[in-house]
Formats: sequence, C-alpha cells, structure tokens
Amino acid sequence: MGESLYGKFGTDMVIVGFILLVITFFVSIMFGFLLPESTINLFFVLSFLVLIVGIVLGIVGIIKDDLREKAIRALIAGICFLLVGIALIILYNIYISALFG
Repeated sequence: MGESLYGKFGTDMVIVGFILLVITFFVSIMFGFLLPESTINLFFVLSFLVLIVGIVLGIVGIIKDDLREKAIRALIAGICFLLVGIALIILYNIYISALFG
C-alpha cells in the first residue's frame, strides 16, 4: 500500500495532455478562423504544460518508484507526444498562413 505512483500519474498526465493536444488541433483546423489565435495558442500551451508535468512525473517515477516500467513508459510517451505536438503546431501555422495568405 505504500508504493509510489509517480509513474502511473505520469502516464495519466501524458494521456490527458495528448488528448487535449488532439482536440485542440482538431478545433483549430475546423474552426480556427472563428477563434482568436491567442485562444488556440493558449490551449496548445496548456497541453504542453500537461505533457511536461507528465514527463517530470516520469523522471521522478524512475528515481523513486518500485515499479519503474510505467514511469519509463510515461517518460518515453511524453517526449514523443511533445515532439508530435511541436510538429502539429508547425503544421497549423503553415495551414493558417496558407489560408490567409
């Protein structure tokens, strides 16, 4: 009962961050011309912050947890999703600049 759950919570944070990133990207592509760009950027920043918290929990989980496999999974998934998020933001900016010239 006294086990550390940093890896489990890190995995959950990474999953929530990725879902938030996908929803934000979908809304920005479908309805981005109706929303101010600052609102969309704030949601992207929020998803990045959640992913970074998941990465930090993964690192702490590797150091402190008894069950390290979930922490390693959270760390790898967090880094991958963070890189995917950066690529999605670059694609979104290319899309918006091509749309509005």
